[in-house]
Amino acid sequence: MGRFWAAVFFLLIVVTIIPGHGSCLEENDPDQILYINSYDFDFSWSKLMADGVHDGIISGLNESEKPGVYVLTEFMDSKFISDDTHFRNLYNLYSYKLRDNRPGVIIVSDDNALRFMREYGDEMFPGVPVVFTGINDYDSILDDLPANYTGIIEKIPIEENIDLVLRLHPDLNTIYFVIDDTFTGKTIRRQTENITKKYENRIEIRYSGQELSTGEILREVQELPDNSAVIFFTYSVLNEKGDKMYPDRYIMTLMNQDRIPVYTVMDQYNDLGVSGGYQESAYELGKMASQMAMEIIKGTDPNDIPVVTDIPSKIELNYDDIKKYNIKDGNIPPETEFFNKPSYMVSIPKNFVTAIVILILSLAAILLISLVYNNRLKKTEIELNESLEEKNILLREVHHRVKNNLAVITSLVDMQFINSENAETKQKLRDMGNRIISMSIIYDNLSQSGNLSKINIRTVFMTLGEKLIQDYSMGIDIHFEVTGDDCLISPDKAVPLSLVINEIIGNSLKFAFKGKKSGEIRINYTCKDKTLNMRISDNGIGIDRSYIEGETESIGLDLIRNIVSLQLNGTAEIHSDGGTIWIISLPADNN
Repeated sequence: MGRFWAAVFFLLIVVTIIPGHGSCLEENDPDQILYINSYDFDFSWSKLMADGVHDGIISGLNESEKPGVYVLTEFMDSKFISDDTHFRNLYNLYSYKLRDNRPGVIIVSDDNALRFMREYGDEMFPGVPVVFTGINDYDSILDDLPANYTGIIEKIPIEENIDLVLRLHPDLNTIYFVIDDTFTGKTIRRQTENITKKYENRIEIRYSGQELSTGEILREVQELPDNSAVIFFTYSVLNEKGDKMYPDRYIMTLMNQDRIPVYTVMDQYNDLGVSGGYQESAYELGKMASQMAMEIIKGTDPNDIPVVTDIPSKIELNYDDIKKYNIKDGNIPPETEFFNKPSYMVSIPKNFVTAIVILILSLAAILLISLVYNNRLKKTEIELNESLEEKNILLREVHHRVKNNLAVITSLVDMQFINSENAETKQKLRDMGNRIISMSIIYDNLSQSGNLSKINIRTVFMTLGEKLIQDYSMGIDIHFEVTGDDCLISPDKAVPLSLVINEIIGNSLKFAFKGKKSGEIRINYTCKDKTLNMRISDNGIGIDRSYIEGETESIGLDLIRNIVSLQLNGTAEIHSDGGTIWIISLPADNN
């Protein structure tokens, strides 16, 4: 009997000492943040949420802290598949992929990511604080919130939008809700059905059908009676071809009719022509979550940070629709903000006008006292500043318009891609779309940065590489690395260079790793002595020598060489040694 209890005691010690297979490193890295997004980057809500998370982290750091803090981002792609099997597969993937990582805090956005963390978080990252945001199914969350969990509850402004629509359209008799059958859609549907009970005797409530195509949902709206309105919540469908149909496409289709106004609960669709609504922002939800995470990184106990249930929302209306739908000024709430409002109609606050008047009078007094020399010097300085500001405004507007035009072209290519059934045609359309996106990335960065004449190529390489890996990796685990110092180049060099990088990385992803489970793509560059030197390599199967020596024709290789030599005045060499290596040199401005 004594030997038996000794054996039991020994086994207990072994079980206590040996960690579970799913847990990662024992020590937290306080400067590492893991961000898990429920969906994928092509979903505009997810992209804006991710932008908010990253911007919130950057804004919460001073210059000396920024190099030390880094973010790992994972997209669950669970909009259409969110069952236990998918979650278990993600658990196995993350347990292996993140086995050498133990973050100081984890941020999760939307319900599926939080469900995943509550199921597997303690196994993978025991004790690591979790900040959640964008949570719709909040009733069960608040009742059973684990320790070290805090975040933001997203209470969709359902009642607020109904009241707003009824106020703007007093003769309204029908409201048509667009809600899908995803996990989030089902949650919103339950909340909507509870709230609309108080309106049953006042107005007819209709709901969209499920799994409808864009044309079918447009037909349902066209069949609505006069004095109707649409409130669009969310609608995502995985069609028979396996194409992901996200809300943006449904809203763009609904804009083909203008008899019925379309209101939304999210502000990312305002650029698509909707009438507006009582709206919340995915970007702000992401930024709020990252600010909470930064408090934890800097030492605040997560249990001392209360869950936020009152998120910022605001009324935004399309100025063009005020006249189109005969909305009276008296029915518009005073706190309303307008988009698409003509620039000549911009109102100037009285205190701003007063400040300008005082400034002008003060300057006039100084000018009267100053000597002629100072008077001329001040006048020249003002003229130069005004000229520079006008130039910056013009450049910013040009970049913005070019970016928008490229986005429209990309959307047209995407629509053609979806409608095409020929595999070769679809591949060419995808390549065309990625070439357009590579140019769009340049103007997107320029329009958002403070420097309108230069762009950091590291940002271009990282953004373009991540986008291409997302599109072409096809289940292969790609390690993508960019090394090099800051290097600023002008847009006239950045645009053709982005096309070159797009071709090289795209070719590696499509051809270099066939039959492999993983691969590496590296970009190393230096920028000094007015020369930009780049080495782009992969560890794939290499390229046939007939292509290198020009014996076999290749449009992609010819495109790369012609752009480098003719547009960038540089040189490009290709080698095949344990993979494909490009050596590119071209003139560059000094930083």
